[in-house]
Amino acid sequence: TTGYVNGTITKILVGGAAIDEQIEAVFNFTRELIPFLNKSTGGYTKYEYGKAEWTVTGKAHLRYDATVGYEALLDALINKTKLTVTFTTSVSGDIQMEGEMLIDSLGESTGTEDGVEFDYSFKGSGAPTKSTIA
Repeated sequence: TTGYVNGTITKILVGGAAIDEQIEAVFNFTRELIPFLNKSTGGYTKYEYGKAEWTVTGKAHLRYDATVGYEALLDALINKTKLTVTFTTSVSGDIQMEGEMLIDSLGESTGTEDGVEFDYSFKGSGAPTKSTIA
C-alpha cells in the first residue's frame, strides 16, 4: 500500500478466510525486558530482551450464518483447537504476520435496538512469521 494505510483493508484471517463482518483488528507484539542492576552498571539499570508474546484481537458484528464468525470461533475455543491466524491487508507488497494461535477470549455484547457485536482475542503459540504479500 502506498501512503497511509486505511484500516478498512486490514483484516484478521483464520485458516486463510477472513472473519466475517469485522469492525476492528489489532495486532500486538511485546517483549519483556530483563533488568540488570549491579556494581558494574554504575547505578543504572541495563536491560536485555526476555520472553516475547503476540496477540491478535478484534471485534465483529454477529451473524449466525457467517462462514467464519462467532460460532466457528466458539467451536474452536470449546474444542481447544489451535488456529492459523493471519493479520493482513491482502495487498501485494505489504507485510503480514501469521502463526499458530489459540483463542483465549470470546464474548458478545448487545444493546437495545443495536447490532450485536462479538469480540475475540488470540494468543500466539510460538513465534509469528512476518512475510511480504505476493
